Amino acid sequence: MRLGFLLRQIVAFVLFLGICRYATGGEQEDYTFAYKLYNNKAYSVAQDQFDQFIRRYPRSDNADDARLLIAECALQLKNFDEAIQNYKQLLIDYPGTSLHLDALQGVAISWYRQGKYEEAIKGYEEVLEVAVEPEVISHSLYLIGESFDNLGLYQKAGEYYDQVISEYSQSKEMADALYSKGWTFYRLKNFRSAYELLSGFSRKYPNHYTAPEAGYRAAESLFKMGEWANAQIEFGDFIQTYMADPKRGQMITDARFRLGECYFQQRMMAEARQEFSLLLNEGIGSLILAEAQYWIAEILAEEKKATEAIYEYQKVIDLYPDSSVSDNARYGIGMVHFEQGHLKQWQSIYNLDCHMPHDFGWGNAFECFESLTQPYLTIRRYWAFHLPMPMMPPTKLESATSNCVTIRE
Repeated sequence: MRLGFLLRQIVAFVLFLGICRYATGGEQEDYTFAYKLYNNKAYSVAQDQFDQFIRRYPRSDNADDARLLIAECALQLKNFDEAIQNYKQLLIDYPGTSLHLDALQGVAISWYRQGKYEEAIKGYEEVLEVAVEPEVISHSLYLIGESFDNLGLYQKAGEYYDQVISEYSQSKEMADALYSKGWTFYRLKNFRSAYELLSGFSRKYPNHYTAPEAGYRAAESLFKMGEWANAQIEFGDFIQTYMADPKRGQMITDARFRLGECYFQQRMMAEARQEFSLLLNEGIGSLILAEAQYWIAEILAEEKKATEAIYEYQKVIDLYPDSSVSDNARYGIGMVHFEQGHLKQWQSIYNLDCHMPHDFGWGNAFECFESLTQPYLTIRRYWAFHLPMPMMPPTKLESATSNCVTIRE
């Protein structure tokens, strides 16, 4: 990248040396000289030459073009405020210019590229007020949608994507708008609509640059809805389709991890363990490794293999102490002890102070789980739901019901 930049600068310098004798040879020659620099991507030098051109020939028919190209050079150099200033100066100095729409579009895209999306929306709304060409309207609608999307206003973004999809179905933004609309559904947690749109997109535009992401998110939408069997099929198809693509390595890893979770949720423990073991053996990133290790422990716990489960949970804690699942692993060890009746070990893990009689009534169990600290809030809610209601003290029934609703949400 740096070498390419240096080569362009060398080309610009050679052009400057070879053509500079024509730089003051006349109006057209000066403009042509600056334009050649621009075409060779020597934007900084071209910008200076266009500026000199305007100073020498303020009444030239090419003066407005020169001002526009000064702005374009600034845009290419990512000097966005300078670009906006020059686009606006063009509108002030040449109010009747045929480049009016170009200048408005330049202002809008400059706002957009520097992440000032509210200003970009206003800029593209000004473009829409004067634009008549379908391609300009479609492009502006799409980027307004993208701006709202970047602001987190997904519902509003979807309205603009819909306009592109319904009114400009032949535009080059059509596919992008369709994909982005699917994303808005996903972010709004409308997973059914997200799945239908994104899976349809993948089939309609298999070669689109967003097709892999669309396929993955379609499968993820099924996963979010708890449709484990269907999600398993979608993730499996995704892996098979993109396994050989080196650019999709992380997505393949994520899909395989999800595939393991789908197997687990369907109680297909052998298949789940195989997927998570493969991820461990391949030595993927530490976050995935920690979670894969944790799920192997969960599988063993589900299979009531207490000693092996505790061993695997402890590996999570020892190997990945800072991971997001290390606390879950500690809880898992505690639960294995609890289910095995090892009450002293269970108490020590959670630092519980409640009295634990030998017959261990469910009322006391509820009191102990209620004493867990804030990081284990979800665990408390889980057990408030799972402890048998008839055995629970009457004063706790209302609280347990409330917690049950909370965790289900």
